[in-house]
Amino acid sequence: MEAAIYDGLVKDMCAAVGLADWKDVARAGHLMVANRIVGLLHRAEDLHDDTLSIYVEFDSAAHHGLRFYERLLRENVNPTETLHGFFGIHPDTDKVVYCARMNDARRLSGQDLAAFVEGQVRDAERLLQTLAN
Repeated sequence: MEAAIYDGLVKDMCAAVGLADWKDVARAGHLMVANRIVGLLHRAEDLHDDTLSIYVEFDSAAHHGLRFYERLLRENVNPTETLHGFFGIHPDTDKVVYCARMNDARRLSGQDLAAFVEGQVRDAERLLQTLAN
């Protein structure tokens, strides 16, 4: 994705949610949504790839036990929520990570992207609480 398109999308998204420093978000590729770190990644080297990957970091899975891991893997295959992505475990931190990919991101408005990210964070967190019980 072209840098100008990515920057414009981030700028519009930040404006939609009231974040003033869009340049910092675009440079770092991170922002906080509902007290969660959200990463925004794109393939800057491929100008024709309009995919935006959205990563959300959740709490450690280590204290939940094997049953939680089983439920998490099953959720990736047979989703019970309106999530568009998948779950994994970060190899260095053992934290649960949720990833969703947006194709044709250049066609999104900043408000649409903000609403999508907020909804995915909310729904993923709710699901993880359910899986942990």
